[in-house]
Amino acid sequence: KKYFPRLKVILENDANTAAWGAYFLIGKKKIKNLICLTLGTGLGGGIIINGQLYRGVSGSAGEIGHIILYPQGLRCNCGNYGCIERYVGVNYLVEMAKKEIIQGRKSIIMKLVKGDLKK
Repeated sequence: KKYFPRLKVILENDANTAAWGAYFLIGKKKIKNLICLTLGTGLGGGIIINGQLYRGVSGSAGEIGHIILYPQGLRCNCGNYGCIERYVGVNYLVEMAKKEIIQGRKSIIMKLVKGDLKK
């Protein structure tokens, strides 16, 4: 506020921000509805309906990464078990790569991390 008194600050998650970006930069004049999926540490989605960001009743309309695939599966950071993002996110891929390397599988990853899997 001190340096930019008229600047409005909005906090938003990556998927919603990506959806807004796609809507404004690519299709605002051509489309009114879109779904933008993001894959990183998790799996998310931003939804634009009739030119407005759709959040749903609980504010988590696009959080598809927390749909449960395997009720007895791996524990997710949300507290549930078996969420989609526990099987497609970067964290899972890193866990699986480490597991394979520890079990003796050859990988260029060891060279990249100079033998230290904690990197």
